[in-house]
Amino acid sequence: ALWLLSPNSEAWLNQTTNFARSNGLMSIIGYIVGIGDRHPSNILVMKGTGNVVHIDFSDCFEKASLRPYVHETVPFRLTRMIVRALGSSGVNGVFSMTAEYVMKLMRRNKDALLAFLDIFVQDPITDTIWYKNAVDIPKYDGEPGAKGSMLKRAIGRVNDKLTGIEFDGVKMNEHEQVTKLIKMATDEMNLAQMYY
Repeated sequence: ALWLLSPNSEAWLNQTTNFARSNGLMSIIGYIVGIGDRHPSNILVMKGTGNVVHIDFSDCFEKASLRPYVHETVPFRLTRMIVRALGSSGVNGVFSMTAEYVMKLMRRNKDALLAFLDIFVQDPITDTIWYKNAVDIPKYDGEPGAKGSMLKRAIGRVNDKLTGIEFDGVKMNEHEQVTKLIKMATDEMNLAQMYY
């Protein structure tokens, strides 16, 4: 669609680059905050520029990965169609460079981000009632669960992602972390589980 809607190759290159950059940005932010339910109706593409705009953030803090029915199995959406739209370099060009840059930026501002997210624990709003009422999930530190512990666990997961120790407690740099996330997001077995 980007190719067909472009009047010339220069416009196509600009749109493809914008698509890859904005997708890399939104993918990492969505991964950190645990935004799920990323289907084509929730990922909008602006016709003239190729920029990606996400909508519908009701499934945040990895809530979509806990659904019993068609749960999220990828950190962000990188289907074959999206990878093809990233241009000739696919995930190995503008997308991965932007994703690494955004990951570095978010890690650098980790304390401010976690302080902001602590507001959800101190003063729950909107759908956080779902997290406050969850009982059977163990606390983040592995102790028996209690009401409200699920939201604290979700914020703890955000901390792990920003520290780079999410996978098996091994600390990863930004490049290693983004590479692993891209591999998970493009894995056909992970993608296939999300389609009923």
